[in-house]
Amino acid sequence: MKQSARVVVMLLELFLLGNAMLIAFLMCSWMESDAFAYSASELDWWELAVKRFLLLSVLSVIASAIVWKINKQLFAWSGFKNEQLPVITARITLVSLCVAGLVGAVIFAVTKPYM
Repeated sequence: MKQSARVVVMLLELFLLGNAMLIAFLMCSWMESDAFAYSASELDWWELAVKRFLLLSVLSVIASAIVWKINKQLFAWSGFKNEQLPVITARITLVSLCVAGLVGAVIFAVTKPYM
């Protein structure tokens, strides 16, 4: 019973992380309005990309803290032996979201998408 609970927990973790990474990517690479695009210089696009990435970084730290808190109890309930696993998954969450956001921010600054 505990083995199947562990499998379900890990699949759910991977599913949620994948969705969070997609949201992080879109948050940093989504289009900007025409009003900004017509008056923006090259530096303005990079500045907005950095602002988006910094906001995402703060949100990633908050999300990883939530993941750590939830996983600490969830992994104890499902019978994982490694007590460092919640910390490891929180770090993976933080790095994954930041990398997805960084890729999105660079794509945003390079392609300059607008409506």
